[in-house]
Amino acid sequence: MHWKGVNSEAEDSKGGINRAFNTIVDVEHLDEDYTIHVLKESKTTEQGLLVVGRLEPKTGSLPRFLFRWDEKDKHVNVDIDGVINTERKWFKEGKNGYSGHVAQSSEQGGRLFDIDILIPSKHVFKGRVNFNLAFAEELTARIGLKAHVNSVVSH
Repeated sequence: MHWKGVNSEAEDSKGGINRAFNTIVDVEHLDEDYTIHVLKESKTTEQGLLVVGRLEPKTGSLPRFLFRWDEKDKHVNVDIDGVINTERKWFKEGKNGYSGHVAQSSEQGGRLFDIDILIPSKHVFKGRVNFNLAFAEELTARIGLKAHVNSVVSH
């Protein structure tokens, strides 16, 4: 399966998010059958996917999980892979023992999200993710010829 991405460009801007950096994941619980991979810095793919971390199973029979920034809704989504479409739907809808698709904004505010992932056979992960986003802005100078300059503004 290919990870489903979202368009990360803001509708009212010619720029958009182009990377995440300083990613920190505080782990409260990680199932022994999984390893966590934190991407300290990541760039938005051509499909608009901005991944900040992932959970990989130590055995092939368990699903993988991807933490990604959802620019449209301004939060972190967790995607599941390695399961049939019905299970993917259950995970997204939080049904039949699956939950964790939408991370919750932390009560502490900022870009801090609480993630709690469950599948019927186990509690996979519980923790918090925090990161910074960089926005690429396109500036146009109108001095005779148009010149396009890309700059990065961190937030």
